[in-house]
Amino acid sequence: MRSAAPLLAAFAAGTGAFVLQMLIPRVLAPHTGTTIEAWTTAIAVVMLGSALGNRRGGTWARRRPDAGAALLVRALVYAAVGVEFAALVGPARTTTLAYGVYTPWVASALWALPATYALGLVFPLAAALATRAHPSPGRVLGRLSAAGSAGCVVGLLGTAFVVVPHIGVRAALHGTAAGLAVVAAGLAILGRRGAAGLASRTPDRAPDGAPERAPAAAPTSRAPAAWTRGRAAAISAAAGAALLIVEIVAARTCGRLTGHGLHAWTAVFLAVLLGATAGGMIGGRLADRADPRAALARLCVVAAALVIGTAWTPAFVAALSSASGADRPARIALGAILAWGPACAALAAIPPVALRGALGGDDDARTVGRVTAWQTLGCLAATLLTAPLLVPWLFTGGALAAAACGLALLPAVVRARVEVPFAVALGLATLTCVVPPAADVGRALRLRPDGGALLVRESAYQQVRVDEPPEYATTGRARVRRLVLDGFVHGYTDLDDPTWLGYGYEGIYAAVTARLWPADARRVETYSIGGGACTFPRYLAHRYPNADVHVAELDPVVTRVARSTLGLADDGRVHVHDADGRTGIWNVWRFRGAARRDAPPDPHEPLVDDSVAPRFDLVYGDAFSDVAVPWHLTTREFVELIAQAVVPTGAYLLNVVDATGGGAFLGAIVATTRTGFAHVEVLALGEPSGGRETFVVVATHRPVDLDGLRRPDPASKDPARTLAVVRFTPAQVEAVVARAGGLVLTDDFAPVEALLAPVAGAIGR
Repeated sequence: MRSAAPLLAAFAAGTGAFVLQMLIPRVLAPHTGTTIEAWTTAIAVVMLGSALGNRRGGTWARRRPDAGAALLVRALVYAAVGVEFAALVGPARTTTLAYGVYTPWVASALWALPATYALGLVFPLAAALATRAHPSPGRVLGRLSAAGSAGCVVGLLGTAFVVVPHIGVRAALHGTAAGLAVVAAGLAILGRRGAAGLASRTPDRAPDGAPERAPAAAPTSRAPAAWTRGRAAAISAAAGAALLIVEIVAARTCGRLTGHGLHAWTAVFLAVLLGATAGGMIGGRLADRADPRAALARLCVVAAALVIGTAWTPAFVAALSSASGADRPARIALGAILAWGPACAALAAIPPVALRGALGGDDDARTVGRVTAWQTLGCLAATLLTAPLLVPWLFTGGALAAAACGLALLPAVVRARVEVPFAVALGLATLTCVVPPAADVGRALRLRPDGGALLVRESAYQQVRVDEPPEYATTGRARVRRLVLDGFVHGYTDLDDPTWLGYGYEGIYAAVTARLWPADARRVETYSIGGGACTFPRYLAHRYPNADVHVAELDPVVTRVARSTLGLADDGRVHVHDADGRTGIWNVWRFRGAARRDAPPDPHEPLVDDSVAPRFDLVYGDAFSDVAVPWHLTTREFVELIAQAVVPTGAYLLNVVDATGGGAFLGAIVATTRTGFAHVEVLALGEPSGGRETFVVVATHRPVDLDGLRRPDPASKDPARTLAVVRFTPAQVEAVVARAGGLVLTDDFAPVEALLAPVAGAIGR
């Protein structure tokens, strides 16, 4: 039992930790949005709990060295209880903090901390049990690391392809808790059977009547520690940070090349975890070599070379994903493994070598716990700093070069040889992304992405790019600008004509708005979910002088670019709020209340009361990106919120991309929208392309005549030239709903990625 128990426990803990890491954001999103704070909180809670558990687990193992198996079972039981606690308390606790302007981000996910803490106990306890009196502790540590990474792979695939498409969040957490409890029970039974077998083979008493003692383990000679625990912790923390930098850059890069969504992030996580699994095995074998300093120095050089190489290896992803077809998701995954797997394997091989070099005394259990904790804290630091600070400052290429430079210098921590010319070259490569005079060199090395564009910015969320689209050069519109977010065109705007709408669905928005509200109407309150280039809010402000236009845009960098480069005036006509579209509706309401109270009283306008639901005449949903959909903006709970916010004579308009003619995703959107609105219509451009089509869902509380709508022709400068809007018949709408089986999306179960998978697999990028 002793040889199998640590591996099984590490595997189970890895599975549980990754399931939590994947599901915590889905619990948070409906209440805190999908902001960078919420995303970071989810990962931070997992890593912080794991780090605390790692440290505590090492202390447990040191204090009770003879009770390793029992402590391991106890840790798994605690983990099962913690996950069950998260399933029962998490959503309720998060709901109490919902929609606050100053939501305490960390507190919103503290309900998951007991589970992650208990899971963090497992690795040091398993390591102490497996390495005790073992002649090759490095190899054992490598196998345990590989087992934990393999468990993460199972957690990833299970969550992505079983939990999200077929099981609700609560049910998944209950199932994870049950699985951990089963593993704990199995290890306990195996341990008792092993103890019973040992007792049956051992005589109760010696011939002379004295009690018989079990034979003691033969002493094992080990080499003394090559370096201190602190040095091992520093090396492991640096390797963990570099691994997370590669993972974050890989996710952004893969999203740009293939489109954000299920296929992209699953492929990246799979590449990272498979690389980590292989790296744990490799590092374990290298760790027991006679000269650990030389092994560590060579490993760091290889890791640095592979990390900087990932600035160019995404070409594999681009080549393999360029063609359409049902096998495109598999090709994306293969490209990601080729692009980032080797670098992740080299990085994951470093901590076992660093940890083995610090072993060699009676305090090995505590050493394992503390070094593992610092490795996790390194991952946490990279999570907190890479997206908000490092990438915006250095671009993704510079972040990789900086990580590689740090790895090249890492052997100096243990006084091993440093390849100085290589480290200097990596440092200079990093500077090409920072120093303006060296920008051309950075572009030539493909470390800077700002060539051939008017403007390129890296935000905490995405790459923001503005250029001049060549397709409008012959239409007489000399100053059209295009906004590209992570490789996907998000909007067109004409700097000289605020009434021009470059996208067809924006023309449908304009046609429906004109049908409901004439240009000379009283004050019209509008709320747009998603801003981007703010082309349509800019249009509203120009065509409706009495409009009070509010926009929720998640990325403040996008808003700054819209104001500086895309013609969005900073004159107070369009109020852009840096907020998630779901939680931002309350921010807008409070903003309006404060503005109305500060303004001179108007006898015809009631003051805004923060205690009542917000009210808008028109709400526009435009937060979808390619085939990546913020699922929390599609659910019944969100629709009910919007239904309360829309006045009886108003409307909710939602832009949807799905298969030609409407697929299961559009059907689920219609079925879900019907839970809050009495009348739901589907309009279309009638211009399918590449196996997909753009639709606009119009939801109202009262019947509205939408026959005969026409939209502006974006290819013409003549405002009188219009195109017909296709309106689905009631039978066509029912047919689309039937394709989804009448599925109503909820905060607990919203498999939008699975519903859109056929569309994502049918197109190239």
